[in-house]
Amino acid sequence: MNQVIPIVLDTDIGDDIDDAYALVLAARWPRVQLGAVTTAYGPTLSRARLARKLLDICGRPDVPVYSADDCEGETPQLAWAADCSYSRPAEGAAEALVRMANERPGQLTLVPIGPLTNLGRALDLDPDFGRKLRRIVLMGGWVYRSYSPETTDPEWNIRCDVPAAKKVFSCGADLVMVGLDACMETRFTDDWQEKLRASGRPWADALLELTRRWPGQVPILYDAITLATVAERFCELQQMRIEVQDDGHTRKVEGEPNCVAAVGADAQAFLDWYVKTVSE
Repeated sequence: MNQVIPIVLDTDIGDDIDDAYALVLAARWPRVQLGAVTTAYGPTLSRARLARKLLDICGRPDVPVYSADDCEGETPQLAWAADCSYSRPAEGAAEALVRMANERPGQLTLVPIGPLTNLGRALDLDPDFGRKLRRIVLMGGWVYRSYSPETTDPEWNIRCDVPAAKKVFSCGADLVMVGLDACMETRFTDDWQEKLRASGRPWADALLELTRRWPGQVPILYDAITLATVAERFCELQQMRIEVQDDGHTRKVEGEPNCVAAVGADAQAFLDWYVKTVSE
């Protein structure tokens, strides 16, 4: 029997749509035990409200949500959750992460799918924080491919908080980096959305409504394939040493490996699995 893996999801839900897809997967996937959600970057209180509403729709009122602070903001997704009566716990996100790591040393897999600000603050509070986790499986960076073959832009989550990213990549944690090399083909096109709609699940309806409100074109499920990597092997993984540069680029360099990095993925197999998993 497959072991259930305890996880915490750290997210900047409310901007790009893929965070919502990852949160629903975390709430509904039997292979993981979602212990908490922490919200990072910018309007973390509004993000927490959105996470709370989506978790409740998924039938997971048991999962606590910790925001980093009291900041609020406005996006079409965040507006969808404006009616949610979320009350921020007295404990902030970074403090909650440190506490949970100390309560369950060597057991928790932390899945950050936004800028790494909360992890950077957690490492300031406890320099051994990363080594107390079972693993960190993060969405961020790239090795060989940026957003398109024509660009070399640094990946968003890393460049939004470079100092925090540098701390994470040097903290001694068992680290998995799922970056743009593995994510860019995970396009959740209309065909996949219709398959999800056909499930009739209330969380599927919520995802599709959030997708309708999202101003982008076709969702790319960066964050959901990152979460899937906790227990599935849709990604091709290679050990390497990654250096976070001052401009936010993640460069493969010589030296002892500090992470396992995804350099490709079977995107179609992942998308098929995703729809099946969240439709059950």
